[in-house]
Amino acid sequence: MNHRAIELAFAETSNGPWIVLYGPMDADFASLQRCFDELRHKTGEFDLRELVAVTPSGSLELVVSCLPQGSGIRRSPQRPVRFDWSEPAHAWEDHASRIALLVMSDSPCHQRLSGGDATVIVSKGEYAYRWFDEESKSELTQIQDATIN
Repeated sequence: MNHRAIELAFAETSNGPWIVLYGPMDADFASLQRCFDELRHKTGEFDLRELVAVTPSGSLELVVSCLPQGSGIRRSPQRPVRFDWSEPAHAWEDHASRIALLVMSDSPCHQRLSGGDATVIVSKGEYAYRWFDEESKSELTQIQDATIN
């Protein structure tokens, strides 16, 4: 099976900023699961694009790290399109377990992973490839409403 890269997008929503990792049903979410599982054993900061096939929208950056006192998602004050995502090892393990459920699903689904200055949503098969543009922002409301309810 030829897997497509996972898309990385950002949106300001009525419930605050969201970072969305999304892709079609055949996107390589298993590599994202492995990445999160391996993060619990790594030290240092990593651009998510260095660890897994992710295609960002515009110049969006998501830098991940494993820290004993992780603080979730923080927006960089120097570069507003950069987010730093730090979690303790047990949280990365939990995120990997949640992505495993998403990988096993034969139906479109999503997982809400973390909060802080933004909420991370991983969405499988819920949106068309490259859906994130000004005309499609209303679609984000659908996933937002489904996640909250």
